[in-house]
Amino acid sequence: MTIDATYIATISPFTVADVGGTVTTTQFTSLSTIAAARLAATYPGITSMTATLYDYCHGLMTCHLIEARKGTLELTSERYSEDSISKNAGTSTYLLELQKTVTEWQTSTSATANFRSKGVERIDANVGDLKMDQADVPDFIDTDDIDTGSVVL
Repeated sequence: MTIDATYIATISPFTVADVGGTVTTTQFTSLSTIAAARLAATYPGITSMTATLYDYCHGLMTCHLIEARKGTLELTSERYSEDSISKNAGTSTYLLELQKTVTEWQTSTSATANFRSKGVERIDANVGDLKMDQADVPDFIDTDDIDTGSVVL
């Protein structure tokens, strides 16, 4: 459960390098530590996520902190060529993606727990003798009409 400079470059346009990077290695290490602490404080139990999903959330929080370091979080709208987005001041797209990811994880985790704890059972779980509809087996041949004295070919 660790992220590195390469991972940050994979999920964002940010680079970690002592010369020419968005942040230096020292800054990245500090921001990554703060990001992990903020994740644990904001979302108790988040460390029980799969390692891949936790690393993604950790990376998103780190990118959010890098964005905050750049001083662009107070913007409420941004425009990219023909596209524009609006957001609350202090929010980055990384934080929004983090919140969405954690919400989806919490929803799926609680749905699974509720499903198991309520003892959900299929309606046909206790059907005996593989008789699914509980109706009598239909008799398609009326044996009274059969002439047993002659065989017709």
